[in-house]
Amino acid sequence: MSVPALTTVVQPLRDIGRAALRIILRQVGGEVPDSRRVELATKLVVRESTAAPRGEWLAPTLAATCPGAR
Repeated sequence: MSVPALTTVVQPLRDIGRAALRIILRQVGGEVPDSRRVELATKLVVRESTAAPRGEWLAPTLAATCPGAR
């Protein structure tokens, strides 16, 4: 484990496998792929390695609740 815990992006491995198999089966059947790109939903998992942004552009209420944000 790392300290702090790292923010990551969860990738839908099953969906990736299904999409790959679907493409392969279509190609084996003689079809030409519609596209070379497949987009699948991902999920951002925010952990301890992500901090509040710093700077003047923060909303005043957020800046007031985040010590050291200025």
